[in-house]
Amino acid sequence: MRINPATSLIGAAGRSAAQSTSAGNLTLIGAASNIIIVQAAERRGAHLGFWVFFAVGAPLTLLNLAVYWAWLGMILIGRGLLGGRLGNFRKIRST
Repeated sequence: MRINPATSLIGAAGRSAAQSTSAGNLTLIGAASNIIIVQAAERRGAHLGFWVFFAVGAPLTLLNLAVYWAWLGMILIGRGLLGGRLGNFRKIRST
C-alpha cells in the first residue's frame, strides 16, 4: 500500500497535537499556561498544588486518550490499515 506523504504529515501533526494536549492536561508543569493560571489563582488567594492539579488532570487525560485511540482506530480501519471491515461507516462517509 502506498502512503501519501501529505496524509502522513497530517497524521504526524495530529499525533503531536494530541501528545502536547495530553501532557498539558496531566500535570501542572506540562504546559507553561498552567503555571500562569496557577500564579494568577494564587494572587487571588487560591492554592493549586501539583497533586491537586494532578487529581483533576489524570482522569481528564485518560478520557482524552480514550477519545484519541477511538478516533485513530476509526481512521485506520477506514483506510484499511488494520485489516478490519468498517461496514456502515464507509457507506455513510461516501455519501
